[in-house]
Amino acid sequence: MSTADPVTALKGLGLTGLEAEIYVHLLIASPCTGYSVAKGLRKPAANVYKALDTLASKGAVEIEDGKTRQVRPVPYHELLEHLSVGFNRLRDEAAASLAMLPGPEYDHRIYHLHTLDQVMVKCGSMVDSATSMVLADVFPESAELLRPALEASIARGVRVAVRCYAPFILDGAEVQQAQRGARILARWPVQWMNLVVDGQQSIVSVFHNGGGEVIQSFWTSSPALAYVHHSGLIAEIGYSAVRHVLESERSSERMLEAVRAVDAFRGTTVPGLDRLIGDLGLLDRGSEAGGDEMEINDRR
Repeated sequence: MSTADPVTALKGLGLTGLEAEIYVHLLIASPCTGYSVAKGLRKPAANVYKALDTLASKGAVEIEDGKTRQVRPVPYHELLEHLSVGFNRLRDEAAASLAMLPGPEYDHRIYHLHTLDQVMVKCGSMVDSATSMVLADVFPESAELLRPALEASIARGVRVAVRCYAPFILDGAEVQQAQRGARILARWPVQWMNLVVDGQQSIVSVFHNGGGEVIQSFWTSSPALAYVHHSGLIAEIGYSAVRHVLESERSSERMLEAVRAVDAFRGTTVPGLDRLIGDLGLLDRGSEAGGDEMEINDRR
């Protein structure tokens, strides 16, 4: 992770360039007067005095209540706390205002995500919205990045199934480790993160190890694409479960248990399937023809 210089870092947190320069100057040479700050930075005194008043209102500096009006900076951890409190308050106000607006409707397009932050925010939003089930096919780093969201989803009663490529413990989830996982990881020296939520949102992401640059990432809320991805992940997870039994216990009873565990993620309880059937206008015709949603799902 690159480290920005202090002025640039403070600008990124909402301070103006002059405010950041003043604060950093005061950390090095304080207490001092506003005039001394202006002289040290070679900035117009009027601009510096105005910026000091703003910094004081932001909790970044303390100004002596006396004739000399000496100025000193608050410790940086106090400043960061002030900025955090202010940001959280503004965020809550914005959330309350934005919640009153109609949200975007789902569509069938595929969208590119360009940074790992974008990918993780989108994944977190997807998992938070889950009402039925979450399926994931993830490499080790990806699995750990998703862990908090998956654990929260499990706590809400959402069913979670994960296919991993190294040991990964997730209480309350159906976890299957791919056979030859080490060989697969060696062949692909990157991180894969495949995620489907409720069969109606899907994301496929590939990024460099160590939380690096995103190589490719695609997200869609197309129920046709998401449900196909959903079905594919169930097949992969089921394959891993059955193969594990074949290579270890070779028990038909245990194999049936493994299949049933994965089968719980199929059927008419998948919201994406319901949406897809509705989009295709098959609900009425299916009932007229004597078919039902399970039959449509089975034909998938």
